[in-house]
Amino acid sequence: MQLVDDAAEGGKQQQGQLESAPPASAPLLRRTADHLGFLPGGMALMAESPDLLTGFLTASGQFERTTLDPVAREVLAVLDTTGRVTEADLAAFLGHGYTRQNELEVTLGIGACTMSTLANRLTGAPVDPQLAAFA
Repeated sequence: MQLVDDAAEGGKQQQGQLESAPPASAPLLRRTADHLGFLPGGMALMAESPDLLTGFLTASGQFERTTLDPVAREVLAVLDTTGRVTEADLAAFLGHGYTRQNELEVTLGIGACTMSTLANRLTGAPVDPQLAAFA
């Protein structure tokens, strides 16, 4: 398992954060690293607050289990309407076979992404090489 990219400048720092994570965060980080094959720097930094890390992982996991297909989740999660969806846009969304449940699940995805983005910015987390293409 690769916890960090050896070429990454912060590799040793991230490894150290995994080893020195608060007891409540350490198993969550280990499971994440096992699942992804590396430990994202932002998550290592989020670990300082076990409650934030738990909340982020819970919301992300719930969003992954929503009824939206992966492409729809990705497209809808990046829309920035701050909840002010017009009736015409909602009708178009529903017209493609989505439901009111799907509409509300978008909120869950945006919440999980928002937690991650704000925590990453607050902690100055670097973009992991494995995720650079999506940044």
